Amino acid sequence: MVALIPPQTVLTAGGAANDLQSHGLDALGLTAPNLSPVWSGGAGTYDPAALTLQVTGLRAPFRAIREFVASPAAYSGPDGSSLAGPAAVLRLHPEAARRLAALVAARLGATPALHPVPVALVVRGAAMPAPVPVPEWFFAGESWTCPAPSRSRSTTTAA
Repeated sequence: MVALIPPQTVLTAGGAANDLQSHGLDALGLTAPNLSPVWSGGAGTYDPAALTLQVTGLRAPFRAIREFVASPAAYSGPDGSSLAGPAAVLRLHPEAARRLAALVAARLGATPALHPVPVALVVRGAAMPAPVPVPEWFFAGESWTCPAPSRSRSTTTAA
């Protein structure tokens, strides 16, 4: 007879401590906002007027889902208008983004009522691979590649 109900695992203090020791913060799951101090393999160039960061050797700044989009209209540039053209997007899991916003609010206080919290890194001008790959998870600090941009310079923007 096939077991219809899988065996249950009981969470104990010892089991949780063992998971934290062996897996570190990854034991908290995909929705924990794990951040990385490393965003690239070398120094980057920041353009404050355009709010862009030019880097080489991309690394995931947080545990994120990478996807390729033909039109990243959900993200805006420094002037507030929607971004256009193909892009590679590294985005936080929605629950991790909510938890990060709660951490920022707890740290910075309730005034103002809204704090800007980054939820995605958008590489504009990335060439769309054919076929477009399924969304993929990257750990914080993990190297990832982006297809060559369609123009001469690659621009990375934190949205």
